[in-house]
Amino acid sequence: MPPTSGPHFAQAAPFGRTFYTARDRPAMETLVHNLEHGYAVVWYAESLPQADRDALRDLAGRLAKERGKEKLVVSAWDAAYGALPSGSTVAFSRWGAEKGYRQLCGAVSGEALQAFMDRHPSTDSPEPNAA
Repeated sequence: MPPTSGPHFAQAAPFGRTFYTARDRPAMETLVHNLEHGYAVVWYAESLPQADRDALRDLAGRLAKERGKEKLVVSAWDAAYGALPSGSTVAFSRWGAEKGYRQLCGAVSGEALQAFMDRHPSTDSPEPNAA
């Protein structure tokens, strides 16, 4: 199951980079640090078709330019941490100040991601002002 909080490395992934493939993704513990700083992390299954990956890349690029949605990163899910739940090819995570939030999806949906980010803003996190 994609994390919404937990143990993490001391260094977060760089601010401004919005998309990672299976070949260049940061370690899970690095992205958990990003969650602590208010990022929404979108995890996608490596089996996701290329057209859907391209759609996620474009969506992340567009959303990251919107005020209040700058803290967004999309990364291939690392199956070494277990498979995404059955029927899910995309998952959203955010570490809230009091609890974590997660949404599982069977397909790429810009509307679902925008709604998730609106419901769980980056300001609702343990360290919202960190990059």
